[in-house]
Amino acid sequence: MPTARLAPLLFCLLLPLPGLAQNAAPLEQPVPNVTPPPLVPAPPESPADSPQAAPSDSLEPSPEDASRGEIIRRDWYAGTDPSPTAPRLLLELVGGSVGASVGIIPGGLLIFSAILCDDACNGGEDSRAILGLGLGLAGLAGGAALGITGAGSLLHGEGEYWPTAGGAAIGTLIGSLLALGLASSADELAVIPFIAGPVVGGMIGYELSHSRALARRQRDRALTPMVIPVATVTPHGGVLGGLAGRF
Repeated sequence: MPTARLAPLLFCLLLPLPGLAQNAAPLEQPVPNVTPPPLVPAPPESPADSPQAAPSDSLEPSPEDASRGEIIRRDWYAGTDPSPTAPRLLLELVGGSVGASVGIIPGGLLIFSAILCDDACNGGEDSRAILGLGLGLAGLAGGAALGITGAGSLLHGEGEYWPTAGGAAIGTLIGSLLALGLASSADELAVIPFIAGPVVGGMIGYELSHSRALARRQRDRALTPMVIPVATVTPHGGVLGGLAGRF
């Protein structure tokens, strides 16, 4: 029994001896020779990287680069003038003149029928002439406003019809008064203010409403709706789609 108890004790005492027999100094491995990489000269500075360049030149991308690859352009609601002013004014002048010339036709026909009426009219030529005059003035202003609005919209103008019609009505009144003043001295020249009055007045009304629309769009730019279609897959394998944006 004592021998059986002493055997494990002797084994535990002799167990650290193999570890003590090893070299206590750490193994020193040779350090490999590392060659540094060659120096590469820096590329020449571009105008955007130069210290004299403005910060906005290097930080802000151009509008063409920013919107490249976009399905829905981010500047479709930008508050800039969407069309050149001079071509739009020229087109408004042509459209307003054509609209005024067409709008005066019904009233002019009634006036001519009252002038050319004979005894068979039974004394109704005066009322027909007054009705034709009122219809002609209304058609003159309304036709000019309609032509100006349609012509301006072809070049993406944002003027409205009712301000244009109001300006054309004021121009019709002023042009009629000028035409009456010139009728006694020069009958041929009296036609010019009669036709030009509603056209010029309608163009002024259209341009004023166009400027207000641009100012209102610039002021309410944050409220402009921005919508983009989206689609995704649900965890259950279905498809979910709709519109995302700011309304």
